[in-house]
Amino acid sequence: MMRLLAMVPLACGERVVSFGEAPISVASTGTPPTSEPPTRVATSGVIVCADPAQRSIRPFEIRSHTTIPPGPEAWIWGGAALVGDFDGDGDHDVGAPAEGFMGAYQNVDGSAFPNTEVFLGLDLTFGSAATVVDYDGDADFDILLARFDRPTALLRNDGVGVFVDVAAEAGIATTCPAQTTSWADYDRDGDLDLFIGCTGAAPYYASTNLEPGQPKALYANLGDGTFRDDSAMLPQAAHDAYTYAGGFHDLDRDGWADLFLVNDYGALGGNVVLVNRGGVFAQSVGMGLDVVVAGTGLGAGDINEDGIPDFLVPDWRDLRLLISKAGVWADGSEARHLTVDADRDQTTAWGAEMVDLDNDGDLDALVNYGFTSILDPDPRNTTEQPDAAYVQQADGSFIDLAPSWGIADLGTNRGLVAAELNGDGFPDVIKRDLDGPDVLYLSACDASGWLRIRLHAPGLNRHAVGAVVTVSVGDRRWTRDILAGGTSYASAGPPEAHLGLGDIDQVDVIEVRWPDGAVTTTRDVLSRQVVDITRE
Repeated sequence: MMRLLAMVPLACGERVVSFGEAPISVASTGTPPTSEPPTRVATSGVIVCADPAQRSIRPFEIRSHTTIPPGPEAWIWGGAALVGDFDGDGDHDVGAPAEGFMGAYQNVDGSAFPNTEVFLGLDLTFGSAATVVDYDGDADFDILLARFDRPTALLRNDGVGVFVDVAAEAGIATTCPAQTTSWADYDRDGDLDLFIGCTGAAPYYASTNLEPGQPKALYANLGDGTFRDDSAMLPQAAHDAYTYAGGFHDLDRDGWADLFLVNDYGALGGNVVLVNRGGVFAQSVGMGLDVVVAGTGLGAGDINEDGIPDFLVPDWRDLRLLISKAGVWADGSEARHLTVDADRDQTTAWGAEMVDLDNDGDLDALVNYGFTSILDPDPRNTTEQPDAAYVQQADGSFIDLAPSWGIADLGTNRGLVAAELNGDGFPDVIKRDLDGPDVLYLSACDASGWLRIRLHAPGLNRHAVGAVVTVSVGDRRWTRDILAGGTSYASAGPPEAHLGLGDIDQVDVIEVRWPDGAVTTTRDVLSRQVVDITRE
């Protein structure tokens, strides 16, 4: 199957960053080791693009698509996409939760072929959000599937892509209208914990009198295949919100996974930021992230290359590009021309991702747009809303190139994932359409440089979720976080990282800050490669 990449820098010592009312001390985590932990580095060898001219002719090509018939209210579920190497053959496969079943598509030479054997005998109906994760530390990818107002499924992989639902025996008992899931080691005990974000009780979408949202779920992994319900530690503001996107992100760079919740229905309050102080969550205000929006998606990445994540939050008829500066985030969408096009009827944005689509060295933004309900026409919200691919220019502004690239789909689109499926180093795109074909776009390559970095760690967090990778060339530094869920809408890719490098043929340093705070460095790595860094 397939792979991806990540990065970030932290120096020892402390700095004080102001987060609204009270400053938070941000330090590098753990006791700095006297020497680096040993690592093994394996590279794929330089991958040469077979036909560089093709990208200027047709940047993306539809290679496969499937249609999952919508149900009577499919607009509130069935919009997730997930990507991971489920059968262990080295390249990435695709999963598509839906109302009637869970679709699985095996990757064969960059095309997705239905695999009907994967989920036989499992009740995976009404799948509404999913993540790809190795929760039990056995080095294969499992799946967490939240089901709308139905029991959550934890699908343990047998190592060759056949799954069994172990949620009941694991102690995961959440039943809620879930729209986002995310994993991280929030208590720093070496294994991965789970957050499930829920909206309001049905039929909230038909009501003008909104009740508080449904309680969110937080589960601590006990390391033996079971989980403890720690949901009560979340502040009430988090439980009351209608959370559509978000999850674990290390906002203050102290090595403890914080929670950033993107919420719909601004009348009930804005987004919620929960700062993790030693394994205990406290609501934080004044950071610039708790904006009031009709939020339904989240893109994350380091746009301004300061080592701190920035965020793209879709809003009704608007986009919020929240850019960090010394630990406070400000909206830079208008200044960078990252805005919706009213003339093209872009009203309701859902899945969003920050990814370097053209491998030129800076992050771009993918955004899916889609009609709210396929069964309830609304003149304020047209049925055909083109998706966008906002490509960053040399001056930091963005231009929507989706029309000229042929990926401005007009479907009722929801979740999306950008991941490497055909091995050429350029991100491919998977989109979910509630009322038409789900689409896999394979990107064409050119001679631009890139790296795809995968981490391997001992213990139960085998893919080093929560690690931060920094790639340096001269004075420039690219930062990526290793995430398991928490971005797009209801969707998730593999816990690895990708960065474009433009005309750079070799990077000076790949620095990894591992989840326990240890830092390792790898020097003088050629670009256009897959790099596997294994900590001993």
